[in-house]
Amino acid sequence: MAGSLRQCNACAASCHTSRVYLPCRYVPRRRPIGAPIARRIGAMLVQLSKWGNSLAVRLPAHALKDVGLGEGSQVDLTVEDGRLVLSPVAHRPRYTLDELLEGFKEEHVHEESFADRPRGQEIF
Repeated sequence: MAGSLRQCNACAASCHTSRVYLPCRYVPRRRPIGAPIARRIGAMLVQLSKWGNSLAVRLPAHALKDVGLGEGSQVDLTVEDGRLVLSPVAHRPRYTLDELLEGFKEEHVHEESFADRPRGQEIF
């Protein structure tokens, strides 16, 4: 069935399909000369599965690799126009102690000051 034409439910036109039925909005359009080429995974049919009290979706490894995600990665889940959208969370940079101390200035050093005397076993 690869490369066959089917009637599209969305626009009632014949749309190019692959192994999985693709609505017309996923049909590759001719791009103007000089337009950037973007890799599109295309529509994938996935199934919701029960996971505890929630539902889960298994994401294909090649799709995760394309966006730089793996097990333990964090994503934002939003609902936009009735669609669920997953977006990778930007990583916070990790600094070494030396990198943090580069910005330290001696003028920020202050005397230790305690208003009270020790009240327990602590040593100042």
